[in-house]
Amino acid sequence: MNAINENELVAAFAQGDERAFEQVYNIFYHPILFFTRNMVREEDALDITADTFVKLWKRRHAFDSLINIRAFLYITARNACLDYLRWKKKTLEKHEHLASLTEQEEHFFSRLEVESELMRWVVQEAEKLPPREAQVFTLAFINGYKNEEIAATLQLSDQIVRNLKTRAVKKIKLALFHKNIQPAIALLMAITVSILG
Repeated sequence: MNAINENELVAAFAQGDERAFEQVYNIFYHPILFFTRNMVREEDALDITADTFVKLWKRRHAFDSLINIRAFLYITARNACLDYLRWKKKTLEKHEHLASLTEQEEHFFSRLEVESELMRWVVQEAEKLPPREAQVFTLAFINGYKNEEIAATLQLSDQIVRNLKTRAVKKIKLALFHKNIQPAIALLMAITVSILG
């Protein structure tokens, strides 16, 4: 998005334009959801992500750039996850270490934020795939479905699911390579092992 379009988008958003909010939502929803999913359970991540965007809308007048909106979303989502984990500390023992921030955990959050942004590039490229490939890739990568689940959901054979996933990953890698987005390619290669399995 060029600077003029970005400025117009942010100005319209700040004035309460719902279409501008929808565009901001579409830019940041998947990265924020990915970010929260890595800290809390799926249903809680969905709730926290939704609440984060509600808070953004309520404070829309305070933003003058997408960078500020992005920072607000990540900080708000992170704080909401931490608050939730502190509250659920007794029942979420495996996530207990997230409840108190240390330097190592700050590094974890920073890395997770970068991965979330890179995932946004991957999702954008996935949306350009042919419909069936995009559907299979989304079910595998975004929703975490296994091949058998995808095959049952889409009424396809396991081999067709594997073929569609392989083609989708190759096309996305090539698109990211042409855009010179090397970190996103590395992220995609890291997840390829899990989704092609």
